[in-house]
Amino acid sequence: MKDHKLLYGVYIRSGLVASLIIMILAFCFVPEFEVSPFSPKVNSEDTIIVIDDGFLRTDKEKEKKPKEKDRMPPPVVEPATEDSDDNVMTIGETDYNDLVPENRVHRLEPVPYFKVERPPEPLHITAPKYPRLALKAGIEGVVLLKGVIDTTGRVIRVEVLRSSGNSLLDSAAVKTFWTYRFRPAMQRGRRVLVWIKMPIKFRIKG
Repeated sequence: MKDHKLLYGVYIRSGLVASLIIMILAFCFVPEFEVSPFSPKVNSEDTIIVIDDGFLRTDKEKEKKPKEKDRMPPPVVEPATEDSDDNVMTIGETDYNDLVPENRVHRLEPVPYFKVERPPEPLHITAPKYPRLALKAGIEGVVLLKGVIDTTGRVIRVEVLRSSGNSLLDSAAVKTFWTYRFRPAMQRGRRVLVWIKMPIKFRIKG
């Protein structure tokens, strides 16, 4: 027991030295801790993405961009005959007149005498049949028509402004013109009645 008391001081000093050595070794070999800001876990379903149109949406909200509504293609006019394919009927460039219908047409107020902001656009145009007798006789010509397009895009009046010189061609052109459909003319945000002029050409190929 006496020996332990004599060695008590030695034990204390040895323990202190050992503790100091352990602390030095721990300081040298244990990696340094870095403090980083808290970053919450992000759910992939809520990830924000940027789509082509510039709006921000989540993956759940991502949808296919709607297809642009196809505009109706311009009407294609093809020749039509009763007994022969050796003819061609073409419709010339439409000349939109700045005239307006009189008040008696559908009892609507007349449009002022200047060009409308948006002239009527053809939506449905068909080619008239080449009159058989005119075709056999080799008669060609151009019929210049003038018509009134109403607020629904329908033809409500047709006049022969300049005859082809042949009544058969004139009648065929007028008959077909009644079947045409247009996008109504617009003036100051309103649909308006308007006159248009349209030449219809009858030509025999070959």
